[in-house]
Amino acid sequence: AFAQPALAVDIDVEQDVIATAADESDAVVQVMHIRGGRIEGGEHYVLENGGGDSPAELIEGFVTQHYDEGHGIPRELLVQALGEDAEELAQWLREKRGGAVALLCPQRGEKAALVGICQKNAADALLKRQQDEQLHLAKTSLAMQELKTALGLPTLPLRIEGFDISNTQGVLSVASMVVFEGGMPANKQYRHFRIKTVEGANDFASMAEVIGRRFTHGLAEQRERAEAGLDPAEGRFSAFPDVVLIDGGPQQLAFAHQAMLDAGVSVPMFGLAKRFEEIYLPGEDVPIVLDRRSNALHLVQRVRDEAHRFGIT
Repeated sequence: AFAQPALAVDIDVEQDVIATAADESDAVVQVMHIRGGRIEGGEHYVLENGGGDSPAELIEGFVTQHYDEGHGIPRELLVQALGEDAEELAQWLREKRGGAVALLCPQRGEKAALVGICQKNAADALLKRQQDEQLHLAKTSLAMQELKTALGLPTLPLRIEGFDISNTQGVLSVASMVVFEGGMPANKQYRHFRIKTVEGANDFASMAEVIGRRFTHGLAEQRERAEAGLDPAEGRFSAFPDVVLIDGGPQQLAFAHQAMLDAGVSVPMFGLAKRFEEIYLPGEDVPIVLDRRSNALHLVQRVRDEAHRFGIT
């Protein structure tokens, strides 16, 4: 909720007010729109990795991007800080608007009070973001610990790889591989595999093919990078997961697990069956049923759903 100013604002002035708040890593820019002497709305924007910039740098960079993207430029812009390029920025705003624009950094009076209110809203938005991130990290950490316990994993599942098979009326089959690190999607490590050796819509054989190819590539790349003195963790396939999630039940899992063993690799693997959201382990007939509200189930569902989404794209 916005802090509302109890100020005698000039009702004829059209103003935007911009202020920032930052921590060690990120910054938040808050914008308030004042029309007819009243706050008509506002929004905040997160600038990731902007925490090291000064308020003047953040505001000047934000203003040019924000108003270049089609947001209406008001007759008066009140900002928390300005740098050496303030006059050039003001001229740009005037040219962009096609009319007069006052770019001000007030130090006292009612306009400075408006900037102060905007700055408080920015700080509140930053604090809310920090609290949300801390809660998310706590849930994610708990989810990984719960999953480790439920599956009997030897280590915390910091890297999870999820696999799914998608096909178009049995003609074109594609496998997707998604990667979660620390409970978060690592999008740059996602991969698609065109199924090469299977004809028709045979998901079992298709999954076996892709798992075999994934780990065969990984072993070869590990050897190549070791010979070249390179870090295996930075290769396309040489970093192995702590656990593999297969989208499917016990049969799908059995094909995938055998393909991995045939490739000469043994890492923990499980299947997530869609109908009842049951977890199957290789060679086990009785599934693991997690509480519907458990953080671990929510995590593996996110991995499974992301593998499906990436596959059909």
